Amino acid sequence: MAHEFKKESLNQETLVEHRLPCKQNPPFVFAHSPDNWELLDDGDGGFTMLPRVKCMRLEPGVNGIRGESYSTVRPAMFFANLRSEGWVVITNNVPVVYYDDGELVEDHGYLGSRPCRAGKVYCSVWDHPIISGAGRKAKVDWKTKKDLDGFNEWKLMLVASGVIPKPTEGGLNELIRRQTRRARRQAGKTGGNKYLEELVAKETAKLDAMIASKAEMYKALPKKKKRKSGKMRKETLDLEQ
Repeated sequence: MAHEFKKESLNQETLVEHRLPCKQNPPFVFAHSPDNWELLDDGDGGFTMLPRVKCMRLEPGVNGIRGESYSTVRPAMFFANLRSEGWVVITNNVPVVYYDDGELVEDHGYLGSRPCRAGKVYCSVWDHPIISGAGRKAKVDWKTKKDLDGFNEWKLMLVASGVIPKPTEGGLNELIRRQTRRARRQAGKTGGNKYLEELVAKETAKLDAMIASKAEMYKALPKKKKRKSGKMRKETLDLEQ
């Protein structure tokens, strides 16, 4: 079940039982570097252009981040440096969408936490950990059940709402030039090899999709059905300090 950990409802016994077998980690924000985009294969022969976002860990004492503990981080200087380099800092107070039992949910804030062996581990609303093994050999798999569809929906929403600016025409043209060179390099290596020919066809399709996306990505997203948020504990750290 999605977002199944609710720390406030766990007593001391169940708290130990439900702790994830991993170390605690610092909180984080997502950030986007201008003109850093990717094409998502939708599985039906089409592609969608998405912004790439990077998870920035907020470790006290690193990159100008102040604070005595993970719960008291003051990253104002770090954010200012990122913004001066053109990055978009996506703070934790933005609207989010994610899938819960197959239903798209609207909410606010992506940062959450789950109890772990040494305190709590910070994660996003799209993370659904799977525990494998037992005892000292137990480990957490964060990738298998990650809500990638919801995460991608959210990134599209960030563009449609203006949180992430649409790439400049020059930026898109540079992406197209790179993809053109990639397609041409692959085309020169086929030598009648079926696999390479399929690869060239895919790269060419990506190129066509990039050109088409220059217009398509400006379309507004349809409204989503609203529902109450999930059950994972949400973090309300004031990361704008």
